[in-house]
Amino acid sequence: MNIQDYLSYAETLPWKWGGGITGWEGHDCTLFCGGWPVFRGQPDPGEGIRGTYSTEREALMIVRRAGGMEAFIGERLSRIGWKRVEEPQDGDIGVVHALTFDGPAWLPAIRAGGLWVGRNPWGQSAADYPCRAIFRG
Repeated sequence: MNIQDYLSYAETLPWKWGGGITGWEGHDCTLFCGGWPVFRGQPDPGEGIRGTYSTEREALMIVRRAGGMEAFIGERLSRIGWKRVEEPQDGDIGVVHALTFDGPAWLPAIRAGGLWVGRNPWGQSAADYPCRAIFRG
């Protein structure tokens, strides 16, 4: 499975905080990235949280309890064997600085075609966002 296949598949899923009741009915920005390892046949980094929250507020509480987005993504990916690296390659997951309607935020994204691809309620967006943590599995 390649990254473009995953991005095409993921684009068909609706935005749902926590992935919906089952956790697999859609995705939010973190579960969009968490679906990439699963698509590749790896364990689910979203195990234990998928389907347990349904609002942005609840999602932010989970991230805050983990110590912020970088700590949250790092912990989730390290438990499935991903390692932190310095230089991005296609297929990596990073924590990028992107603009949102609420202002700038650190969010997870997947590296594809030399850009970082993130997910928002309106679909995917790709840009050369500044990145402060990169993980490879």
